[in-house]
Amino acid sequence: MNKNFFFAAFFLLAFVLPAFAQAQLHNAIVTGRISGDRAKKIELRVDQTWYDNTTVRYESEVDEQGRFAFAVNMEAPQEVTLHYARNAATIYLEPGDSIHISAEAGAFQYSMQFFGRGAANNKFLARYNKQFPFVDEPFKMQQYKKNILWYKVHEDEARKMNMMSPAQYKEQRRKIKQQRYLYLESYEKQYGLVSDQFRQYITAEINYEWAYNMLLYGYAFGNKHKLDGSWFDFMRDITVNNPQLGSKMYRRYLIGFINYMHDQEKTGGNPFVEQYDLAGRVLDNEVKFWAQSEILITAIKKKHLDDILDSYTAYLSECPDYGMSTKLVQAYQKTASRAVGSQAPNFTLLDLNGKSVSLSDFQGKIVYLDFWATWCKPCLQKMARMKPFIEEMKSNDQIVFLQVSLDREASTWKGTVEVNDFGGTHLLAENDVESDVAKAYNVRALPESFIIDRNGKFTSKPTSLQLKELKELLKSLASK
Repeated sequence: MNKNFFFAAFFLLAFVLPAFAQAQLHNAIVTGRISGDRAKKIELRVDQTWYDNTTVRYESEVDEQGRFAFAVNMEAPQEVTLHYARNAATIYLEPGDSIHISAEAGAFQYSMQFFGRGAANNKFLARYNKQFPFVDEPFKMQQYKKNILWYKVHEDEARKMNMMSPAQYKEQRRKIKQQRYLYLESYEKQYGLVSDQFRQYITAEINYEWAYNMLLYGYAFGNKHKLDGSWFDFMRDITVNNPQLGSKMYRRYLIGFINYMHDQEKTGGNPFVEQYDLAGRVLDNEVKFWAQSEILITAIKKKHLDDILDSYTAYLSECPDYGMSTKLVQAYQKTASRAVGSQAPNFTLLDLNGKSVSLSDFQGKIVYLDFWATWCKPCLQKMARMKPFIEEMKSNDQIVFLQVSLDREASTWKGTVEVNDFGGTHLLAENDVESDVAKAYNVRALPESFIIDRNGKFTSKPTSLQLKELKELLKSLASK
C-alpha cells in the first residue's frame, strides 16, 4: 500500500481528530504535507457568497514536518481554494471527504498529489481544468442587458456568438459539451470512478455552461441572426430544479432562465415581484429559495424596497434556510440603516415583568437593539445563535442587549422567551410594524437591528451578520 496512505492515516489520528471533534457533522477533512522550504501558514477558503454572502477562511499552521490540517464545514459540494505563500490551488470538496495532499513548496499547485476519500475527484478535476480551462476574468467579460438582468460572457465567446451562424454556433457548443462528457467517461475507464456527487457536480458544470451560452446566443444575438422562438426549444430538456447549487454555471443559468421566462410573460407589474412569483411557481425547495433571494437582493440594490416589501416578508416567513435568509436580511439592512451619528429615538416599553424600560435608561452604555417577533423564522434562528453569545458577553456591563418584540400577543411573546431562555432585556411593542417604536426606527421588516453608542447615537453596524464580527465591534465600542 502507498506510504502516503499510511502517513495520512497516522496524521488523521494524531493531528486532525482533535480539530474535527470540535467541528460540525458532515465536514470535510483536508490534511497535507509540503516538502521543501516552507511558509508557516496555509489557508483554505470556501466561497459561500452565493449562499450566505460569506467567504469562510480556515487557517492552519504548517509544522516542522510540513504538515497541515483543516476540518471544513461544507454547505454544498463545490470547489474551494488553498492559498499557500503566493500560490493558489483549486480543489473540490463535498461533505464526508477526507483528502490528504502532498505537494512541493516551490511548485505548490503544480505538484499536488491526492490520497484518501475525494482523491479520485481531485485527480480528475486537475486534469479537466488543464484540458478545459475556465476563463472568468472580470476585465475580459462582455455584458448584455436583457430585461432586468445583465448577462456576462467572455469576450472570445461573445465574438463567436456575434460571428457564427445559428447552425455553426449550435454545432460548436454541441461538440464542446460532447468532448467534456467523453473526457469524464474516458478518465473513469482508465483511472476509476469519481464519486456520485462529483459526477453530478461536473455534469452540472458542463450541461449548464452549454445551456447558458445557448440561451445568451438566442437572447442577445437573436435579432442579428434572425432567430425565431424555436431556438429556445432546448430549454424544455434542461432541468431547472437541480440540487447542485454549488455549481457556478447552474446558478448562472438558473437566474438567466427566470429572467428570460419572465420577459416572455411579463404583465407590466414590478418586474422583481413578477420574477419572484415566477420562481415560486417553477422552482422547488432550496432552489426556489435561493433564486427568490437573489431576485429580492437585486431589487433591494436597485432601490425597489417598497415594491418588494410584501415578497420580502413572505420569503422570511417561508424560507427554512438560515444562510439564505441571512444574506437577504443583510442586503435589506444595508439599505434601510439609519444615518451614523444621528440620535436614536427614545422609547419606553414594558418588559417581561410589566416594568417600564426606556432606551435612555442605558445612556452611557453600548446598546445592541434588536427587533424581532415569534412568527419570524430568521428571527428565532438568530435569537438561538445569539443565546451563547449574549451569555458570554454578560461579564461586560458596558454592553446591553435590548430585544424588542413586535408580536401582537403578549402571551406568545412571553412563552417563547421563557421556553427558549433567550438572553438580554426583553420588551414588547405590540401592533407589529405599526407600533410607534417600529415607525420611529423605520422598521418595515424583520429581523432588524441597530447599535447605539454611549451618547445615544447610531453607530456603524457590522458589514456582515457574522457573530465574530459583531463581538469584535461591540468590544471595540465598549473599550472607548
